[in-house]
Amino acid sequence: MRRRTRIVWIGGILCFICLAGFLYFQNSHQRQQDKSYEIKRSGAGGTVDFSATAHKIHVAVNNALAAAGLQAEAEQEGEQRTKLQGTEGAVSWSQRKALVKVADEATAKKLETALAEAVQSIPAKIIERKADQYQGYEATRLDIGLQSKVDNETITCITDQLYLVNMPKPQVKATEPQPKPTRARMAIVVDDFGYAREPITAYATIDRPLTFAILPYRMYSNEAAQAGSRSDRQLILHLPMEPLAASEQSEATTITVQMSDEEIRNTADQAIRSIPGIIGVNNHQGSRATADKRVMSQVLGVVKEHGLFFLDSRTTSKSVAIDVAGPLGIRTTSNDLFLDNNNEVDAIKQQIRTAANMALRYGAVTVIGHARLHTATAIKEMIPELEAKGIRLVFASELLS
Repeated sequence: MRRRTRIVWIGGILCFICLAGFLYFQNSHQRQQDKSYEIKRSGAGGTVDFSATAHKIHVAVNNALAAAGLQAEAEQEGEQRTKLQGTEGAVSWSQRKALVKVADEATAKKLETALAEAVQSIPAKIIERKADQYQGYEATRLDIGLQSKVDNETITCITDQLYLVNMPKPQVKATEPQPKPTRARMAIVVDDFGYAREPITAYATIDRPLTFAILPYRMYSNEAAQAGSRSDRQLILHLPMEPLAASEQSEATTITVQMSDEEIRNTADQAIRSIPGIIGVNNHQGSRATADKRVMSQVLGVVKEHGLFFLDSRTTSKSVAIDVAGPLGIRTTSNDLFLDNNNEVDAIKQQIRTAANMALRYGAVTVIGHARLHTATAIKEMIPELEAKGIRLVFASELLS
């Protein structure tokens, strides 16, 4: 009897040991299978790094946007880091924020469904949907990311914050006449948006491609950017730079030749980030700064970092902007003619005719006007004459080299 009892006890102990071993192995196996993060040791602590998974989510989000015919704009990306509770360890991952323009709420809902399906297999999901703002826009924010357990602590990593903004495209009138065969192209860049409200509407209602050059930090800068986006204009930053005469300097925040390299880069970077949706930069004033190779090397270095093009306004014949941009691989173009040094409508029309002759002779021309009502009137009234000559208005980005 005692022997049988001993056998039962021994069998029970062996079963317990086997069960414990199985559970330990299963738990260890599951932890080994969790490929969503990588543990990096450093001293007494360590970092649980989700960067690789975050990159997969970025790619999946981009693919979903591309499939929907949309794209992320005004992107900001950086590393996020948080401490693990009760340890010296930390969690890190890559996070980006971006603006996505959608035609209407139905498009936004459809995109939300597509995004959820695109990241599901990673696995990731849409963690939150809420009303928010981004760079002056009213938006619906989608927080996309992953949730994972690390040492029994639930970690939430928001890898992509998409700000969906409703920007319906204007309907093309069915009665519009067919355009004439194109003989030449003309890009009209309109400088100095931000000073006043009235020119914004005047230019937004001209039903042809125009490029809005918007000053940073002005009262109507964001309004001009929003109106330009809604009316399918191309937006660039009108970056204040030092003129030859100090008395002519119009902006408080201006890049000058006295600045250090770091000051120049910081000033350019902050100005670029201040205007949502820009795809390029041109200089406001700048007859002294654009002739300085050191200054332009720093400015154009920041332009390249943001993936933008540069339009040299050519306020001086001594500008080195194009020469400096070439080795950096930055796409550029330059101003061929100012339209409104004389602010009378008839004088501006005559300058547009001069630009038209240049376009017909060389095939293309880039010209600059300003955000003034007389200039808007002259451009609008000259469109039929330009198109009758076979000159097509295009965005500045279409004439880059």
